[in-house]
Amino acid sequence: MWKNFGKILLKNMWLVWLILFVLALLILSFRKIFSNDFWWILGLGQHFWETKEIINHDVFSYTFPNGFFWNHSRLFDIALFWLYEHGRFLSLNIFRFIIFAASYFFIYKTISLKKHYKIITLLILILSLIPLSGRLLFRPELASLFFTTLFLYLLFKDKYQASNTIWLLPILQMLWANSHAGYIYGLVIIGIFFVAELIRSLIRHRNNTILIHKDKRLAKLFFISILSFLAIFINSYGWQIIPLTYNLTLPQEALSGIVEWGHYSWKRFFHLLSATNILVLTSLIFLIYKIYKLKYKLINKLKYLAWEETLLVALYVYSTMKHGRFGLLLSLIAAIIVAKNAYQILPRKWIKNKPWPHLAILLIFIVLVNTNYTKQFGLGAEVNRYPQEAVNFVKTQKIPGNMFNEYGQGGYLIFNIYPEKQVSIDGRTPNLYTNDYFWRYNNINQGNIRQDLLEKYDVNFWLWPRNSKLQKTLWRDPDWELIYFDNLSTVHIKNTEQNQKFVDDLAYKFFSPQLDEKGISEICSENNLEKTPDLKQKLITELNKGLEINPQNWLHFKQLATVYQSCQFDQQDLLKIENYLLQAKKINPNEKTLNYKLGFTYLQLKDNQKALDYFKQASPSRSAFVGLGTAQYNLKQYKKALKTLLKARDMSGEIDEKYHQTLGRAYYQQDKNKEAIEYLHRYQDMTQDFSVESYIDLAWAYYDDGQIEKARAYNDLALEQDSEYKQALDLKKELD
Repeated sequence: MWKNFGKILLKNMWLVWLILFVLALLILSFRKIFSNDFWWILGLGQHFWETKEIINHDVFSYTFPNGFFWNHSRLFDIALFWLYEHGRFLSLNIFRFIIFAASYFFIYKTISLKKHYKIITLLILILSLIPLSGRLLFRPELASLFFTTLFLYLLFKDKYQASNTIWLLPILQMLWANSHAGYIYGLVIIGIFFVAELIRSLIRHRNNTILIHKDKRLAKLFFISILSFLAIFINSYGWQIIPLTYNLTLPQEALSGIVEWGHYSWKRFFHLLSATNILVLTSLIFLIYKIYKLKYKLINKLKYLAWEETLLVALYVYSTMKHGRFGLLLSLIAAIIVAKNAYQILPRKWIKNKPWPHLAILLIFIVLVNTNYTKQFGLGAEVNRYPQEAVNFVKTQKIPGNMFNEYGQGGYLIFNIYPEKQVSIDGRTPNLYTNDYFWRYNNINQGNIRQDLLEKYDVNFWLWPRNSKLQKTLWRDPDWELIYFDNLSTVHIKNTEQNQKFVDDLAYKFFSPQLDEKGISEICSENNLEKTPDLKQKLITELNKGLEINPQNWLHFKQLATVYQSCQFDQQDLLKIENYLLQAKKINPNEKTLNYKLGFTYLQLKDNQKALDYFKQASPSRSAFVGLGTAQYNLKQYKKALKTLLKARDMSGEIDEKYHQTLGRAYYQQDKNKEAIEYLHRYQDMTQDFSVESYIDLAWAYYDDGQIEKARAYNDLALEQDSEYKQALDLKKELD
């Protein structure tokens, strides 16, 4: 009975996996916006709907005003903004799901044109979700993903079933040419099927090659190739689309630093922990095995060779090695080949009612979850990724003049600050900005290059990432004044007479944007405080002024707490520190460093339960575990405290000087007196703490360990300092 039940379950489990596959596809489609290019694409679509103009020049950049711009994704841009305008991020995510679902639908339809194992097909498609999850971008390549799978389905369907739907290809090619530069692959894919059919036709008519003109399918593919080629000229660039596409394939200095345009070494294909590599290598093995199984002579082997599949793999392997961004399409091509050929190569007895495909699918889902569990899913943009607050500051304060911005933030600025401001650079580099300009931007750290660039374009202020190495240079440069910063961005304005009001009202003179807890402690050194007695108050004043401008600047609240904690600390300031940290936590509840600081503050406030709660929420680190163990010890959870403190000992990082004392005390409470003595001595040697508490800890540990003379000696030292100390008097009674 159970055996039959197991077989029935295995036979129908594919339906469960199918539902989970669709659910996974839906969840992946709802990843929050994290692409920098998404925003300028949205901006281009918005410009069309507002002006109803199809333009071939740029309007968003002041560095290349009215410069020629090849917007090869025009149709996609227009559709994307229309969706955004009518349903915001919900409609965009639904659109992405429809694209993904339709693409996988056509992949499945292509595979099912021949007999296939459902469970193996599902296993392969689920495996391809792993590389897909790395390219969940709202970019025109979504169009190429969809059109590639649709083209393959129509072409394979015509190969196996002589379908008239193949005549849709020229229309689809025209749409593709207006949606993404990847349209060129549509022509190449059609060309591959034409070449494959031409080879077979030449072999069939090898005794009289002139007869190939009678091959109806070859003629059909020829005319479709011509019509599809002509269809690409239906765009606002006309015939120029050909040289524009060609120029994009040339080596671009401006693309050299962008990961997705980088080379993918052939050696990486043998890293078998990659889903892409597993699919590609398996597809190659299947293709080679199919050739091996052919029993014909060489000429007939060539006739029956899977030319389409072989050339498709070759095309996308080459493309991926040249630019890693093609890895996703290579994965999907390989998935089709593996699933199509599995039925012919793998014996049915290996598959039917066997548990291994289901276990493999389960493992893939575990890997998929593990790959994506840290990603942000839902509606809208990722939290703490884009300079939203800095943009609001520039708009609200009406900062005048040209803005110099960072490459990655340019797209966001196009959509969120244009037309008030134009950008200096953005992600459209290959299609707008010259290689020379990009080189100069890339070498902005060089003083002379920076100076020439800023003067040439009359830059009046910077909107720049706070964590950039350039921040120290800008902070020290007297020509630029910091007038705003938050956790992501800074704004520096040119120190000129025209900007004097902004400098007087907003400039930071003491608090650098890169100051962390260690930096604040160094600034508040005894030497600096002697030179500037009111330094602490100046720091507090600047941070409070920043909060008046931006009350949602959680970093300023955190920094205020740090100033009170690190700069002339006073026990009475603990309530202020608590308040500032709670304010920061309220604004940014996901910032785990605040949990540690709150835990430490509550330890100082003797509220051990709150300290314990916050330390548990902090990021795992040595200092967080020490804090947690200390709170547990204070709450008399001695066993837990010892376990936690020992975990901290095995971690890297700085350690609190009282760690050894707390660990020694925890050992003592667990009747491990020898270990207690060892760590209590370490504490005393490290801190030179010869207080009565330090001596009495050692005295009791020695006493319980049976070392009476040492216990008496340390107890006497404790009584010398405080003859009325209760624990010392209690031990004296025991010793006497």
